[in-house]
Amino acid sequence: MRIATFNMWNHPPTLTARLEAICRVLRGVRADVIALQEVPLAKAPNGQSFIEFIAGQCGYDHTFFQGYPGEEEGLGLISRTPIQEVEFAADGVPFIASGGIRAVTEIEGLKVGITNVHLDWQSALSREQQIVAIVEGIEQGASAAQIEFLCGDFNSLPYTSSVYNFLTGQQSLAGKATSWIDLAALYAGAEGGEPDATLDFANNPWLQNRDRLNAWRQPYRFDWVLLKSLYPREEPVLKHAGIFGGARDGQGFPPSDHYGVVAEVAW
Repeated sequence: MRIATFNMWNHPPTLTARLEAICRVLRGVRADVIALQEVPLAKAPNGQSFIEFIAGQCGYDHTFFQGYPGEEEGLGLISRTPIQEVEFAADGVPFIASGGIRAVTEIEGLKVGITNVHLDWQSALSREQQIVAIVEGIEQGASAAQIEFLCGDFNSLPYTSSVYNFLTGQQSLAGKATSWIDLAALYAGAEGGEPDATLDFANNPWLQNRDRLNAWRQPYRFDWVLLKSLYPREEPVLKHAGIFGGARDGQGFPPSDHYGVVAEVAW
């Protein structure tokens, strides 16, 4: 099964010009489910919702979308198999308000949970509160799954942030612990390297002049695909994990300010 995540960048002045490239790279990924962030609430050029337009252009029959509270964009899922919409509440905070949505589908005979997140870029404290609520929401979900994926734009650094260390079992947050596997890091490590950046201030032309602070001139990996640890049950084989959407298309630009991440596992 192949799971992908992609922040499509809700930037209206460039969105129409980038839309064909967005659909082209998503078609090329050939994922079973794609989690999308910053999906506009505005209509696509043909009058459809953006999630329906992208799904149609990329050959997906099933969609799920939820807007961010008070914003002009939201989180979406496109899937080849039927999806069940699920929302949670943790400590009185609606699941969607915590920055995530979750759906369940069946892939290759297995019931799979997919949680799509976009955490608050402005506040580390808010990101910590969001990720704890999201993990609690997954654990308390009304629709159980045999496998759980957690993916999206975490706006956090791998290895050093509290969000990443919490998810990968290196620390607790709010008295809670969990254990997820960073598939891109695992795959790159097995190949003797490091996973590629997804927010590439050095090479992505959409980002080169957006922030002149030196701290923001280096590449970062904010977008992840994680698999909930199945131990002591049988773990899948990781066939591949890496970025997409980084190469410039024929018009001289990549489709977004973020690169996407795709991971493929098999039993």
